[in-house]
Amino acid sequence: MLCTAKTDTFSTKLSSLLSICRCISICTNTKCTILICPCHNSSEFTSDLSIYCIDDSIIDIGCGKGRAIAYLLSHGYNCKITGIEINPEVAAVAREWTKPYPNVEIIEGDAFGLDYNDYNVLYMYRPMDTGAFICFVELLEETLTHDIKLYYYVDIQSGFYINGRNGWTLEKQEYIYRVDGHYIHKVPQRYSVWTYTAKNNR
Repeated sequence: MLCTAKTDTFSTKLSSLLSICRCISICTNTKCTILICPCHNSSEFTSDLSIYCIDDSIIDIGCGKGRAIAYLLSHGYNCKITGIEINPEVAAVAREWTKPYPNVEIIEGDAFGLDYNDYNVLYMYRPMDTGAFICFVELLEETLTHDIKLYYYVDIQSGFYINGRNGWTLEKQEYIYRVDGHYIHKVPQRYSVWTYTAKNNR
């Protein structure tokens, strides 16, 4: 069951922090320390941990080295967190530093090969071109049997495709450029938060 409380706060803070964070310092020993944006007061972006429940399952599609995952872990999220990354070398970095976290799984592979019924929260930082994104949305629509929430960051290139599609509801869409006095992009970038209602739940 998806906990929907304060999702706007979550999306704003997560998107803002991910934009500001350009590097993550990682210690790969068993007492792993993750430093996110050490020059910035990240406490301003601390999310209310009641946003998601222990039973939720979050996946970062095109997770890279795990910046979004690091954010979630550093703020105490103990639900299932998965990252999928098609680049083997990059996936290996994410897998190495997340080893101490039993709730995290890093998958090396193609995002089109997963069963998204295993997840109810999807996060994407524009990992696909427009054509691939269209195919991905159609895959979700054809295969999902439960509702999901999609956080789509930097969506201006292909996010238009979801508009007006059956089952998709836009919860929020905003531009991010400057947050708390920090310019986090060279030009304003847009993100959106969507809820998809599976066919069998309509």
